[in-house]
Amino acid sequence: MRIGRLVSGLSFFGLLGVAFAQGGCATRDADQVGQTSAALSTTLRIEQVYPAGGNSGATYNSDYVVIRNVTSASVALSGYSLQYASATGSTWTNKVDLAGSIPANGYFLVALANGTNGAALPTPDLTSTAISLSSSAGKVALVSSTTSLATACPPTGVAPVVDFVGWGSTANCYEGLGAAAVPTSTEEIYRTGETDNNQADFAVRAPSPRNADGGVADAGTDAATDAAGDADSASVADSASDGPTDASSEAGTPTAFVLLNEIRHNPFGSPDAPFEYVELRCTPNGLLTGYQFVAFEGDWDSTSVDAGANGPRGLADRVLDLGPYTCGSNGLVYIRATSGATASQDPATIEVAWSALDTGTSPLENATTTFAIIKGGTLLAQNTDYDTNDDHTLELPSGASIVDAVGTFAQSDGGIDYVYGGVTIALANGAEPDALVRFPGNVDALSAAAWYGGRLTGTDGHSVEFDSAAVTTNFPSGKPKLTPGGANMGAGVVSDGGVDGGKPDGGKPDGAPPPVDAGTDATIDPGPDSGPITPSSDGGKKDTGTATGDSGPAVSEPGGGCSLAKGGSAGGAFALGGLFAIALGRLLRRRK
Repeated sequence: MRIGRLVSGLSFFGLLGVAFAQGGCATRDADQVGQTSAALSTTLRIEQVYPAGGNSGATYNSDYVVIRNVTSASVALSGYSLQYASATGSTWTNKVDLAGSIPANGYFLVALANGTNGAALPTPDLTSTAISLSSSAGKVALVSSTTSLATACPPTGVAPVVDFVGWGSTANCYEGLGAAAVPTSTEEIYRTGETDNNQADFAVRAPSPRNADGGVADAGTDAATDAAGDADSASVADSASDGPTDASSEAGTPTAFVLLNEIRHNPFGSPDAPFEYVELRCTPNGLLTGYQFVAFEGDWDSTSVDAGANGPRGLADRVLDLGPYTCGSNGLVYIRATSGATASQDPATIEVAWSALDTGTSPLENATTTFAIIKGGTLLAQNTDYDTNDDHTLELPSGASIVDAVGTFAQSDGGIDYVYGGVTIALANGAEPDALVRFPGNVDALSAAAWYGGRLTGTDGHSVEFDSAAVTTNFPSGKPKLTPGGANMGAGVVSDGGVDGGKPDGGKPDGAPPPVDAGTDATIDPGPDSGPITPSSDGGKKDTGTATGDSGPAVSEPGGGCSLAKGGSAGGAFALGGLFAIALGRLLRRRK
């Protein structure tokens, strides 16, 4: 009898502990459930979010969200909606019913509420003022339904929620370990990967809204052309009246979506020519009309032409017009020397013989260099400086923009070297790699997380082997090699978002990451979201254009994130004790 009562008591205690842990934020309101259950978004994704449109100091006068199609086929948006809730709200009546379609591997720019400050967006694919985003914290859901969501933290990756992002320390729902970072008025939140962890999958950068045509407005960064009064939109409208640079896209074959895919700029041994190459990933059979490849000099040479004044940083070392070419049926283009180059591994790859790679010790710079794909505008002039005032900003021709770039950095002089485009790949010890490889399946432009690389070893310039002692910290397991003209190796590596403190563990997810609280509960809203805030919904109202920012007082907005163990550390300990009690109870029952 005593054992029976003890068993019953232990079982009750155990079940209570497990229930407490599973209850998530049990001490908060019922709708504040924190981490949402998730599955990887495999069709459409939320790619970019700019919540400061029209605010004081804003880059653009409108909020926007960019949706990405990550499939190889066009996706119709009828029946989908974009929905918004405040940081702690459970009301999703702020929504936009979507229309149109997104081409394969394409983008879709949704312009939202606007204000009085900032430049106009490039041509949106859809415009609605039904959503006004809060710049300090909020939640956006991409939904495969036009019915408003009804809970603060809906499960994502399963119908109807296709993708989800929460940002700011007071957001009470997000994917994974925590919310995305808060951008300033001159930054957007942009996707760097897809691991169902908003904290790791999103970062902030200067805003670069992309529309269905792939255009990115530079919002006045090229001062030389803006001074002339041009509209400065890098977007190229795909219509019969858009001029000769894109006219061929109306002939039946679509213009390709183009990314850098693999680069060997410092082969084993010397000289480098004719063994260097550049490989592109693009829409199979698509035209490369309007695109060009450019290698920009980034070195500061304190003993030569720089000498403390304007110099070669920003010099277009190598320029190749891609317009005459078509992407291979396998989605690859292989740019190589005209003779003596490493043979292509796939006959379906389109090969481009480029005489600039034929001779020389380093046709593509080994040191600080930016490799870029540029779309639109006129062809850049080789050996011309496109950063004449050395302000780390390229002064590109009107209508031109960088759609993808990756750089290597090797500071060797007293001045400061420049990498353009914002993506720098370096080895664990800070040295520059000899070759760079895009992860298979990754189609994220301007993303450092898309790349791995390292030093090369071998017996001659055809080397494809990496030196395992000199590679990037995210280098994949399995000793992948370069694949000139063929599909890349190295699939299966997932960023762990830095929860292990950035240790060079090869980028593999940690086995048991510690609980991470996404933010302090009951924090005070700092105020840059341009409107009065209430605990239930702040509406995300825009600034009136005054220098002070908010048009109303900041109000305490309880929230913050739940830890990975949903009951917090106390809940986790209680759960472990409960499970132990259940196990002990069962053991005693068997002994009875």
